[in-house]
Amino acid sequence: MSTDYDIVISGGGVAGLTAAAAMGSAGFSVLLCDPTPPVIAQDQAGADLRTTAFLQPAQQLLDEIGLWNRLSAHAAPLQIMRIVDAGGPEPEPRVVREFNAADISSGPFGWNLPNWLLRREIVARLSEMPNVTFRPGTGTASLLTRESEALRLSRLPVSGFEAAMMTRSCGLFGLSRPRSTARADPSPWCLCPTATACPARPWSGWKTVPRRCASRACPFRVSRPR
Repeated sequence: MSTDYDIVISGGGVAGLTAAAAMGSAGFSVLLCDPTPPVIAQDQAGADLRTTAFLQPAQQLLDEIGLWNRLSAHAAPLQIMRIVDAGGPEPEPRVVREFNAADISSGPFGWNLPNWLLRREIVARLSEMPNVTFRPGTGTASLLTRESEALRLSRLPVSGFEAAMMTRSCGLFGLSRPRSTARADPSPWCLCPTATACPARPWSGWKTVPRRCASRACPFRVSRPR
């Protein structure tokens, strides 16, 4: 069993699963941990019956990482965007405006997908990727920096994982260099590669860029160097 990874992701929700697929497709060795195994059937106890909307630019990324062909048949297009102003003393719509995606594009604004189905399809995709290890039922316990590697992560119930970078599903633990101190922040962070990135150790030229993103899709941007 390997204990040395390029990237460790803590949290196997839709964001964590997608980040694992994206980073694995980029060639990184990835460990994904979540203390709760994913529920991948609509009628199963604990199923997440919410939905996630992916805006139009997300299609290219999902296609590149081998997910869109699995999801497209189930995706509901978001063609009309309706904005309702229901403020004021009376709880009733005062102003309603509709916007049609056809006015600005040949495609919809985006697509809506059930969360339980996203988990099912992304887990299936991860099982096809030899450089991605998914450990449902495993939670992270602590995080320590080291001189010889970027991060040393202990898990429950056994310790000993090492990685150059660790992400969490609603944000990011980022590094400016493998020997620097990891910085954790409750707000999302993005990583951007610098011009001095080392081909042998791709993460060596990555730096943290503090961007307060409006959506939880922020970790997906990590796997798309500019």
